[in-house]
Amino acid sequence: MTITNSITNSKNYNHISYEERCEIKGFLKLRLSLRNIAKLLGRSVSSISEEVKRGTVTQRDTLLGYYTIYSPDAAQRKYERSRKNSGKRSKFNNVKEFLKFAEDKILNKKWSPDTIVGYVLKNNLFLRDEIVCAKTLYHYIDDKLLKVRNIHLCDKVKRRSKSKKNKEHQRAFGKSIDLRDPSINSREEMGHWEIDLVILGKSSSEALLTLVERKTRKMIIRVVKNRTSSEICKVLADILMEYQKNIFKTITSDNGSEFSKLTEVFPETYYAHPYSSYERGTNERHNGLIRRFIPKGTLFKDTSLEVIKRVESWCNNLPRKILEYATPEEIFRIEIKKLA
Repeated sequence: MTITNSITNSKNYNHISYEERCEIKGFLKLRLSLRNIAKLLGRSVSSISEEVKRGTVTQRDTLLGYYTIYSPDAAQRKYERSRKNSGKRSKFNNVKEFLKFAEDKILNKKWSPDTIVGYVLKNNLFLRDEIVCAKTLYHYIDDKLLKVRNIHLCDKVKRRSKSKKNKEHQRAFGKSIDLRDPSINSREEMGHWEIDLVILGKSSSEALLTLVERKTRKMIIRVVKNRTSSEICKVLADILMEYQKNIFKTITSDNGSEFSKLTEVFPETYYAHPYSSYERGTNERHNGLIRRFIPKGTLFKDTSLEVIKRVESWCNNLPRKILEYATPEEIFRIEIKKLA
């Protein structure tokens, strides 16, 4: 059906011309209001207001001193300069070597775009005008300009959020995280760890015990034969014997029954509040990195010790933005030397 009585006016959004700028100057000399000028030129008041601001310049007179006046020429120059700078050309064809480097790191090393850009800048692998920023790299991937696809970016493909369920709080097995020294939150001192389990296959009793140091992000991964508290304590005791005693000052755990006897092995163990995984955010984040290589449901027989060691090494040698693109292993060694 054709609408014949429409009250909506069709508008042509054309840029203000130089001739119109000259008319604006004349109208301003006649002391017409911006609203009247807008009506005479068929423009919106806001367009005329912005144009006057753009073209207003300061001049100096020997008698009057400094004063402001609208200049059509100045407004036209600013307009032409803006048009020239608009629609900046893509750097895609000028950064081919960097893009090849990025593709290799994402596909073979599972690095993120941000990690790649930060690592390149820190180590001066390319000049600044030979690379693009992480945001642009994401755009290239979205536009399918690279071999990489979004499915290769582990953190970009998000799972659907789960609805919250009301559950009764579990009993804490030891000292609450509330009793932990508040200075630990600043991450200025090495030696404060978070502990958790990464479950393998549902039908399997094996799991991975993970420890992550809060300051350096150093990760330790060990296999546990079963998820009993006695087995967890045995593996933790082996880890404590393997490393220097003074690098373990506190350990923070969740309230899982498998961690109920940790204080028997390490007295300075603290327990987060029930259903508060964010209180052990560092460990949860690193467990997510492990899942890039060992997805949920993976059977232990399909995961060799060599693979687990390789995953541990990858995590500890991944440049991190939060560490100014140093690796956890580098920062950990620096801290060890300080203790020595």
